[in-house]
Amino acid sequence: MREVWARLRWGLWVVLLVGLPISSFRFFPRAIGGGALVRPLSLYPLIVLAVAVTLPALFRRRLPVSVGWLGLFVLVALVASTGFVFRDLPPVNGVRPPSRVVRGLITLVVGVAFYLTVALFPRNRQELERSLRWLYVALAGALAWGTFQIGYILTRSYAWYLFANRLQRMFSTRDLLIRRISGPAYEPNWFASQLLLVFLPWLLASVLTGRSAFRWRWRWVTVEAVLTVWTFGVLLFTYSRAGLATAAGLVALAVFLRPAKRFPWKWRFVALGGMAVLFAAVLFLLGQTNPYFARIWTAFGLPLENYVFMLGMQGRFAYWQAAYEVYRQHPLLGVGLGNFAFYFAHALQPRPLGLDHELLQVLLPGSGYGLVTPKNLYVRLLAETGLAGFVAFFAFWHAVFRDGVRLLGRGGQDGMFWGLGTVLGFAALLLFAISFGSFAVADMWVFLGFVTAAALTAPPQGTAHSEGG
Repeated sequence: MREVWARLRWGLWVVLLVGLPISSFRFFPRAIGGGALVRPLSLYPLIVLAVAVTLPALFRRRLPVSVGWLGLFVLVALVASTGFVFRDLPPVNGVRPPSRVVRGLITLVVGVAFYLTVALFPRNRQELERSLRWLYVALAGALAWGTFQIGYILTRSYAWYLFANRLQRMFSTRDLLIRRISGPAYEPNWFASQLLLVFLPWLLASVLTGRSAFRWRWRWVTVEAVLTVWTFGVLLFTYSRAGLATAAGLVALAVFLRPAKRFPWKWRFVALGGMAVLFAAVLFLLGQTNPYFARIWTAFGLPLENYVFMLGMQGRFAYWQAAYEVYRQHPLLGVGLGNFAFYFAHALQPRPLGLDHELLQVLLPGSGYGLVTPKNLYVRLLAETGLAGFVAFFAFWHAVFRDGVRLLGRGGQDGMFWGLGTVLGFAALLLFAISFGSFAVADMWVFLGFVTAAALTAPPQGTAHSEGG
């Protein structure tokens, strides 16, 4: 019986990892969020693992400081949210604060469950290595599907697009876009987020250290090196501005973090300059296939307000400004998870809305736009959990970061790999948090969970550890 459970346990874990790229799974009962936009396939195995593996582990295993800070944040969010449940606020698009608070707390619980399960499931270094390999299997599947979608963009074949969209709709609630790829995710920006937060930190760390989770290699070419090149190639066709900017920042950071004594600083700057030229050329070529994306430079030189409008960013700035205004009015605990939508219209600064179609949709009753969110993790934390929640959440981040970076001090290829992956992943997280703000999206939690798992399963200082697969 124990062997059967061990196999089932690992099988559920594999489904969780391989299913991570599918974030809008079609077959979801309403009882577990079937009406939500974020519907990760991995939630199915997560429910079982959280109850059967994670909860017992919370009482049996040594827990890091990060879990305490995360628990404090959950407590602050709970207090902030329940305090606004009984306020007499008018509904927005038929939704009232109690249901919004419940959904917000559920999304937070889902995110916390992802973090704790990923952090506590691997019991030793061998299980962590196997998990990393299955994570790369998930990446290969997502990249293969994204590569297939690139075909209709390059050929401009509508028949190809329709065929790809039919396949997408077999497992996703979301139609594909004809000028951008979204892989198996809900939309292109979410796909870019997955590639940058869940996969690329470990791929780049592998390239920098030469460490591979697989036994196969040909000279310096490893599975991770191939996946890294493939990932960057697919990422380009998401046309995600935040994603491409974050990717450029990660590459620049990786150049300076490369632990090679024979790579002098002057050559690092030369390499960085060459990469900048290559990146600019690639962006120009991408602009030839997507005129809207090309506005980044074709609209440059216009007055700032017009430039922002041409980039379609006016809505984002309005959300951020309104969220900060809500925080100023409720600085200590905010207004509760999800309740920003009920304060948005009053917090929005007066502005002409004639050309701002997105804001018109948000503000007009019955437009079908849905409930607005800040679309920025920093201002969402301030607006909905106040300064108390903001401090607690970033104390959680700091605790995870500290545990990951400490692995660098252990020396060896293994410590360098996990330490550099931590630094690269947090750089991506800090940048990408400007453009996302949902707790239900697993990307952030999975990355943080792998960092904590690496710290918890690290061998004692000075203990030899076999590298790779």
